[in-house]
Amino acid sequence: MKGGGKNAFTRFWTEHIPSDVEGEPGTTVEHHEKMKHGKKFLSYKQQVWESPEEIACGDYTIKFSFELPDKVPSTFAFKNKHSREAPKAKVKYFAKAKLECEGEDMKHKTSLVIREKAVAAKEEIKIEETSEIKTWFCCSQGESKMKVEFAKNVYTPDEEAEGEIKIDNEHCKLAVTKVTFSIVQRLQQHIGHHRHVEEKTIISKEKEGPAANEKDWKKGMELDLSKIKYDVAGTKKKKGVIKKVSKEDAFQMASLQPACHTKKFSNEYFLRVVLEYEGCHCCQNLPDASMPMTIVPMVNPDCFGFTPPSDWNPS
Repeated sequence: MKGGGKNAFTRFWTEHIPSDVEGEPGTTVEHHEKMKHGKKFLSYKQQVWESPEEIACGDYTIKFSFELPDKVPSTFAFKNKHSREAPKAKVKYFAKAKLECEGEDMKHKTSLVIREKAVAAKEEIKIEETSEIKTWFCCSQGESKMKVEFAKNVYTPDEEAEGEIKIDNEHCKLAVTKVTFSIVQRLQQHIGHHRHVEEKTIISKEKEGPAANEKDWKKGMELDLSKIKYDVAGTKKKKGVIKKVSKEDAFQMASLQPACHTKKFSNEYFLRVVLEYEGCHCCQNLPDASMPMTIVPMVNPDCFGFTPPSDWNPS
């Protein structure tokens, strides 16, 4: 049983080089450096069966089990080639069985999908906020109240995230021009003394909000997580050799990645509701709601399980 993680990003910085000529402004040079980190989380080896000198012909099943450490990060695979910093991170586990024979040993390796210990699952999470809406920094337009009820906080990549938004705009002179329901991903990395944080909206839905002085406005909003898909390359380079990406890795990287927490990087998600109002209200504290959500990984059913032959009769 083995498991480990890797993460990397490119950091950029500029350096000012003074001119040799007095009075000249000098030049600014940009530098970049690839930051990398790798760590093995666990490595465990155990003999599970010792055969006699001779065994009869036939089919055999040897069962074994093992207990994972208390705190291990989720199976995870992420890469953003469209970002300048090109952040990427991976956590992978596998189990390998080896049968030692007189001739050539027999081996088989399979990937494992590990989930972090789940956060406490909650349902019907409610968040309320009341804000005084001002235009041009000081002109009060009254108060607007928002109440959001999220269906739950733990999801798999094939579910729908649901929420109900209620807005009381009775005492506000401005209409709510837009209500945005979205999922935001935040990937934080720490390598050496350098950090990189990438936050982006990966899926969102918008609706027009209530008019000015409208009291009881209510809408349900849904986000289909199964529509979040990423392009996955068919091959990868490992130690200078081009190899085919396995079915397990391709399945894992193609959909929404799970929540993952290691010492060097973390991947988290937030369900957010943001309101926008008509008029100029820059730098105002507008009503919004943000709830941490947990994505748990799924297994590819095509890559797991064993289909025995018709005459399979193990002992």
